[in-house]
Amino acid sequence: MCDLPRQAGDGLFSIMLRPCTAEVLRHLLDPEVPFAWVVGHYPHKYIEWWGCHLPLSKSSVASPLEVRGLHFDILLPTSEFLTRLSEFDGLFLHQMRRRVPNTLTIEGLDERNRTRILVQNGLAASFYLPHAMECASFRTVERAAIEKVLSNEVIRALAY
Repeated sequence: MCDLPRQAGDGLFSIMLRPCTAEVLRHLLDPEVPFAWVVGHYPHKYIEWWGCHLPLSKSSVASPLEVRGLHFDILLPTSEFLTRLSEFDGLFLHQMRRRVPNTLTIEGLDERNRTRILVQNGLAASFYLPHAMECASFRTVERAAIEKVLSNEVIRALAY
């Protein structure tokens, strides 16, 4: 494990994790970093019609609807996000030191400048897990942050 963490071309420090679930985030996220930004969350992992309660506009009341392909971003306090880990099958998450501006979207960022702009807006760490029990990646802005998670035996056992 002497080659961990790796520093990517964008300056972030990264590790890969053997198959895991979102529960691993209990050992990865810094509770002092206030925001968890889940990007492009799909509450239903299958492409099929399913029933839920949603408002049709910001000013309307949630009503029963059949939807398909629903996805959205979620911004939660890190502490609340950690209480809801079991609700996520897979996810793309940025842990942020500041509230995410209304106009900042991942889709709106040029790939070459994405990391720089996210760091300017408070990025502390990123996590990507396509689906539960697949390999995941974890990246941090600071070497000390990733070294801290690597000192945890659960993470050391999963890291490669």
